[in-house]
Amino acid sequence: MNTGIFKCIGFDNMNNPNHPTKDLLGKQVELFIQPLAGKTTVFIVEGDTPIRTSTVQRVNLDKPKILDFWTRNSHYVFEEVE
Repeated sequence: MNTGIFKCIGFDNMNNPNHPTKDLLGKQVELFIQPLAGKTTVFIVEGDTPIRTSTVQRVNLDKPKILDFWTRNSHYVFEEVE
């Protein structure tokens, strides 16, 4: 699991209720760059404009088919779509 189609099953932004991805929860995401600590990641939400995150600070890959990662102010959880 590096890139591909995912569904957002969790999102939180601690500081900005008007964050550009505030409505991400439940939507399909095409991930182009795997989240890695110290790097940015890029995804498209349901065929829309590409979104580049701020620098990823932490990634949890303990659960198969789940991408769980944090940036400076946001927490994203994506589940791989079969």
